Amino acid sequence: MGTITILIIVAWFTGIGLLLGIIYRKGLIALWREPVLRHPVLIFESDDWGAGPLQQADALNALHAVLSRFKDCRGHHPVMTLGLVLSIPDTQRINKSVPLAYHELVLSEPVFIPILNAIKQGMESGTFSAQLHGMAHYWPPALIASAEHNVEIRNWLSHQEYASTETLPDHLQSRWTDGSVLPTQPIDDAAIERAITEEVKVFQDILGVAPVVAVPPTFVWNDTVERIWSKLGVQTVITPGTRYEFRDAQGKLSPTGIKILNGERSAKTLYLVRDEYFEPARGHRAADTLMKMVKKSALGRPTLLETHRFNFINDKNTCNNALKELEILLKAVLQRFPDVRFISTATLSAQIAAHQGSLINTSFLHQLNAWLLRIKEISGFWKLARISGFALPLWLISLAVSQSKHNASHSAMNTP
Repeated sequence: MGTITILIIVAWFTGIGLLLGIIYRKGLIALWREPVLRHPVLIFESDDWGAGPLQQADALNALHAVLSRFKDCRGHHPVMTLGLVLSIPDTQRINKSVPLAYHELVLSEPVFIPILNAIKQGMESGTFSAQLHGMAHYWPPALIASAEHNVEIRNWLSHQEYASTETLPDHLQSRWTDGSVLPTQPIDDAAIERAITEEVKVFQDILGVAPVVAVPPTFVWNDTVERIWSKLGVQTVITPGTRYEFRDAQGKLSPTGIKILNGERSAKTLYLVRDEYFEPARGHRAADTLMKMVKKSALGRPTLLETHRFNFINDKNTCNNALKELEILLKAVLQRFPDVRFISTATLSAQIAAHQGSLINTSFLHQLNAWLLRIKEISGFWKLARISGFALPLWLISLAVSQSKHNASHSAMNTP
């Protein structure tokens, strides 16, 4: 190959690289800034626990028993975060109210003591970590307004002593938007502030600790919600990798179109991404979940698995299968990743926020390796890279980085 040909090829790839870099610079820079983890991290992110069906106590005790049987290389148990719902409708009082008015049963009520004790036992032993899901899994005025003209919602309030909010229509399960009409309507800022102030206080009164992590019900929230959370001490918001602010005319989630990465911030609030699932009741098996963790770990990202209480409190066969899959998954994870870290979301967030700690890898080679894998997620960029041939030099750089990492690791192992 002649010198001129080589120069033409170099100029072509350089030009293409510069062009793609300019077009996709925002996404490329964001992926570079996203923290790279030194070790695989697994966290079970479970929602909807708290006030509600009384069989939750047995389910939580069973989960605690399974999680307690496993430890990582540092002796830490797997952590299941519990997105807590602090109240449900007091259906007896609501049914007697004329005109129809909202009343609630709070998690501190004597009837819920077994549930609360199970939560606290797991928190003390490190298998559970409490997170704020909400005072309720709906906006109470919207629920009552719907019940006044919707027979199904009125029946839901009338026939459930300890309500399962999972059976509500999806648009009513969103807390920070008014789902009494579709498309949903904004809630007054002052009403949001009163509601969040109340739920943060109730959380602290019940558990003795302030909430530092919040999980928006159905991932619908806005700047006002986030600002007030931050003002009252919430440091981390769990996201699905985007934000939803309302539901459309069909009741479907309406995204902002903004992509969220681990470690990104809005004012004082840090975001973490939970976009993989472990829902055995919906067919998510341990083997598939393990492969998701393999991919996440290769990208230098934590694996936050979304799961819900319905996997563990429905019929006996469903519950037993979910516990069995959990056990199979944990055995497989420890075998595949001997250096896995079992930690809480709050601990992960703190290290990412500080950009230091045993989990954060600041090595240039490791950052570059993770970035070269992550950029394939930018579909437009990667499509043009393949068409133009620019994927070839990226692949060669990736091979060189991998070899350098291997050599550095080998050298460190043989250093006396």
